[in-house]
Amino acid sequence: LAQKPKSVRLHCHPFVAAFLKSDFRAAQRSWYFKYGKWIRIYAVDSLPLMKFQFFDEQDSELSL
Repeated sequence: LAQKPKSVRLHCHPFVAAFLKSDFRAAQRSWYFKYGKWIRIYAVDSLPLMKFQFFDEQDSELSL
């Protein structure tokens, strides 16, 4: 991420969100230890399976 937002949200397909949250060592937790930020994961029904979007605290989409 080029910017340094205070909070980060990941919007993805519900199947992907369930997979990321379900593991004992969830990706969310490992991202926290790696990047020092808690990335919230939101399931969005309108997104295709392989598409995801990152947003900051002002609802601006973050470019990778």
